Amino acid sequence: MLVEENPSSQNLYESMMADLLRFPRSGFESLYLEYRPLPSGEGQWRRVGLTENEVYDDPFAYALIGLHDYEGWSLTVKKVCNIINTIRASGQYPAYNPPILLGLNSHASEFRSESLNSLI
Repeated sequence: MLVEENPSSQNLYESMMADLLRFPRSGFESLYLEYRPLPSGEGQWRRVGLTENEVYDDPFAYALIGLHDYEGWSLTVKKVCNIINTIRASGQYPAYNPPILLGLNSHASEFRSESLNSLI
């Protein structure tokens, strides 16, 4: 990590990481998948689907694992995990099972245990 190479700049690097997370956090917490910036886009967060009302949980699952590794069981991780886990099966997706979201790989075992325990 950069801090190991240049410890005198630790505050700068931590500030940069906080700035890096601040912008996408607002979209992530609202389950938006992408942001299309001006001038080529409309300057808005977007979801998927023709009416942009669909949420694909795979990208959020991977993002949750990475964010959990970085900041632990934070408010953002809890919020998104709880939202994803309230999604239930539907006529279009009758076999949807939200706990599978947290079982992506063995790397997520601590995350899976903490998140499932907090929902019980």
